[in-house]
Amino acid sequence: MPLYEYRCQDCDRTFERLVRRGEAVVSCPHCGGERVERLFSVFARPGGSAGCASCARTTCQGCGKGS
Repeated sequence: MPLYEYRCQDCDRTFERLVRRGEAVVSCPHCGGERVERLFSVFARPGGSAGCASCARTTCQGCGKGS
C-alpha cells in the first residue's frame, strides 16, 4: 500500500494515509472533512526534520503544540 500525504481543505492540516487499492474516500483524521487534496511528497532531509510534529508544517500554524 502506498503512503500518501494529504491536506484538508476544511481545517488546513496535513496528514499521511496508507491508501488501499480501491479506497474511494479519504477523510481528515482531525476534523473528519472529506475535502482533501493529495500533496506532492518530499524526501526527508539528512539530519532529521524541523518544525511542528503535530501539524506537519515548517512553522506551527494553529495547532499550538509545535515550535
